[in-house]
Amino acid sequence: KARAKQHRMKSRYNRVPEGILIYRLDTATQMVSLMSEPHSKTETDKLVREMVVAAARPSPDKTRRGMILTGVDGTTMTLVACEQRTAIAWLEAIDLMLANRLRMGDKIEKSQNTGWH
Repeated sequence: KARAKQHRMKSRYNRVPEGILIYRLDTATQMVSLMSEPHSKTETDKLVREMVVAAARPSPDKTRRGMILTGVDGTTMTLVACEQRTAIAWLEAIDLMLANRLRMGDKIEKSQNTGWH
C-alpha cells in the first residue's frame, strides 16, 4: 500500500512547478498528506508530510488564501492555496469534518451516560 502511494505521488505529481506542494485532505481519517515530492529549495526540516487535523482557521494574510492547521499533537502548519476559493473550500470541509466528529462524540458519550445503546 505504501509503495503504491509512492508510485502514485511520483507519476501523478512529477511536473509540479518549483515552490508548489500538493496536499490531500482525507476527511474520513481527518488527515492532511503531502502528495507531491518536495523540490530542491524546500526546507525539509520544517516540512509537514502528514498531520491529523484538530483545528483550522484562516491565516491573517489579506489574500484570504492562507489557512493555519493545528494537529492533534499541537504542531501547526500554514498552507497557502493557489486560489481563494480552494482555501475557503478546505476550511469549510475541515469545519464540517471536525463538527461531525464532535457531534458523533457527543452522541456516544450521551448514550453511554444514559444507558442507551
